Amino acid sequence: MSLTACLHLPVSLSYPEFPGMAPALAQVHDDVTALDRAGFDAVLIENDADKPHTLTVNEAQVAWLTRAALAAKAATRRPVGIGVQRIDWRATLAVAAAAELDFVRLDVYVDTVNMLGKRVEVSAPEVLAWRRRLRADHVELWVDVHVKHALLVSQHPIGESVRRAAEHGAAAVLVTGSVTGESPRAEDLKQAHGAGVRVLVGSGLTPENAAALRPLCHGAVVGTALKVGDRIGFERARNMVEAWRSASPH
Repeated sequence: MSLTACLHLPVSLSYPEFPGMAPALAQVHDDVTALDRAGFDAVLIENDADKPHTLTVNEAQVAWLTRAALAAKAATRRPVGIGVQRIDWRATLAVAAAAELDFVRLDVYVDTVNMLGKRVEVSAPEVLAWRRRLRADHVELWVDVHVKHALLVSQHPIGESVRRAAEHGAAAVLVTGSVTGESPRAEDLKQAHGAGVRVLVGSGLTPENAAALRPLCHGAVVGTALKVGDRIGFERARNMVEAWRSASPH
């Protein structure tokens, strides 16, 4: 029953708001250390601050994300993963391979969606082939199904999307609400079980709803609820862990 913290990194290299390498790396170290002290089981880093989001990222973003991933790994012994906004799966896996991370999050894997005004369809076999080419078969694929902030084009029921994800090597599926901060429906979580992959709450977890959601899943990823401004709030993080640990498991 793992609880993963989603850490939104400082804005990337090449953006005017990039704070500079030393301050940015210090922020990553301090936030990961706070999450480690709070008791999270794993850390997922994301470039959520790179606004507006784009389907793919540039070379400077990849360079920064690799550097940030190495800094995150150095700050904790817990598993570390990465998700690259919005769905640059090649960059995501390349950073994970170079930094020897444990898992990646892919917003789109087996569904077809309209995202950022474009039709997005990912070839799962191409993703697996790229992972093999990078010699990164050990990197777990955590994939969203019916992902938030997107319009579903393929009309597969969520249980069918989970089954297809499992067939294509996903280790975990994330079930979310329709937008950031919205928790998934209990019915969606129930329908996601049965395919042999871990079912994770991907959005909307709070200390107040942890008792209701934990019995419906194998774990959760939480980000927004941990933040005070743009940084990790230690007390918020610790309260989340305590609420999660005290809830009855699946």
